[in-house]
Amino acid sequence: MGYSIGLASILNVILALKTPMHRPIDVILSGLLISPEIYLWVNLVTFNQVWIERLTATKKDGWANQYAAENGKTKSKLTQGLLSLCLFIAFVVMLCIYFRDFLTSTPVQQSIYPYLMNGWILLTYLTIYQSLYMIYQIWTLRKRIEA
Repeated sequence: MGYSIGLASILNVILALKTPMHRPIDVILSGLLISPEIYLWVNLVTFNQVWIERLTATKKDGWANQYAAENGKTKSKLTQGLLSLCLFIAFVVMLCIYFRDFLTSTPVQQSIYPYLMNGWILLTYLTIYQSLYMIYQIWTLRKRIEA
């Protein structure tokens, strides 16, 4: 699994170096894999917000929201969201601690074992596929191209 992270880091550094007018901080962050992780979390939050808005009964005017945001008339709900997330995680951890005897019992372990094994096998195949694809991308980036 570690070599997959290394391949991703090498691929990101190559792409950053081939990008016109790249800065040293761009190359450093691409090697550390911090920026892609933040990008993925932002995409996940945006994806969830769009689907929640689509599935709600009340519809919002997106252009009015955009206009209000440009004029500084909106308030961020980031603090509320982070606090809710922390409370939810704390609640789940407390439930796991309270029910630890049940969760670690033999019947529960035997019932989830096949699912865990199938999940690890699938994860192994996906990691191998992704690693081979990254090696292919690194191989094809040897040409004189610009990102």
